[in-house]
Amino acid sequence: MRSRSKQCIIVAACLLGFWAVGFSGQLGGSKGSNSVPGHLEETKEAILAQDPLLARSGPTGRTAVPPTVLAVDVEKIVIYVADVAFDRFTTTPAPTEVQPRAFASNVGLGDIVAVNGKPARGTWFLRASTVLSTPNPGPTTGIAIADTERLAIVDQIFEIQQADGKEVGTIVSYGPGFGPQPVGAPAAQRLSNLAVIGGTGAYLGVRGQLGTTGFGPDKPPIRFASASEIPALRRVFGGGTLNFVVHLIPATAPEVVELANDRPAVFHASDHVLVTAANPASPGEVLSMLARGLGPTRPGVDPGNPFPREPLNLVNSPVEILVDGTPAQVVFAGGEPGSVNVYSVDFRLPTSTKSGRSTLQIRAGHMNGLEFSIPVR
Repeated sequence: MRSRSKQCIIVAACLLGFWAVGFSGQLGGSKGSNSVPGHLEETKEAILAQDPLLARSGPTGRTAVPPTVLAVDVEKIVIYVADVAFDRFTTTPAPTEVQPRAFASNVGLGDIVAVNGKPARGTWFLRASTVLSTPNPGPTTGIAIADTERLAIVDQIFEIQQADGKEVGTIVSYGPGFGPQPVGAPAAQRLSNLAVIGGTGAYLGVRGQLGTTGFGPDKPPIRFASASEIPALRRVFGGGTLNFVVHLIPATAPEVVELANDRPAVFHASDHVLVTAANPASPGEVLSMLARGLGPTRPGVDPGNPFPREPLNLVNSPVEILVDGTPAQVVFAGGEPGSVNVYSVDFRLPTSTKSGRSTLQIRAGHMNGLEFSIPVR
């Protein structure tokens, strides 16, 4: 399906498409500058030929970008408290235990083990200044008086990887740690009031908020250790577990390319002809979708540059397709050669798909995409 012959067809069709557009102006109605014009010849190659730069028309703007809530599980959390002189840092080859102290500096580390219940890898980083604030402290407790209850002011960074170690992206947050959750937080969030201030990779441009589900008897408690402890032994000595609730509002979302008259750019992989009511998809069939917003590729391309024809640029983040809530097998996901921010995703429609209109959703890097529907025979 990714053959050189197909690429040659696209190149030839592009030349014919430029001539056709110049000769006829436009071939059909358009919903505006954000949708692809209608076409007489509705194959994938013809559509790309007649509008090879369709990615530069921007998002379809059909609806607001959907938020995403990530459940990120972190284990073996240790927070190292700067309680000794600098020359004693990382010198003790045994587990230590200290109590948090107001105005102390802290560095924390933990292992990301799952995202949305699926195995993952990566590192949770924390940099914090302990506050220990409460409205009613005792006069000699060493706890600060304030209108709000907080443990610390913290930076938290989640560097998320796939289970095989491939980088997905980084989420960066800042704010008051622990204490009550903010107004409007997801129901699962019980503690902390951190703002998501940005990200990289699959999470470039995100904003939002995050916190944790809290503590419980079924979770190992966070271990506060002396900065003198050797951090290379963190996994040996053990640490605590936290389940983070990360509410993200992305700058863009994964979405199918939309053609004129609200038709999603989904094609039969066998002949690359558009899926329509007159030519519906079949359960078990491999389909090919043109999509946007799937994020970085391997190898990468500079922002604004088209994907090259060789080598193929595979989507770096995990890509998922849901068909009426059922995961579909993703066969291929990569940049569409010659296009900017347009990707081809080949997937197999589940054999259990029922006749009628099926609702599809694409996800990339665990980020929710916009839903759309296609006809199924």
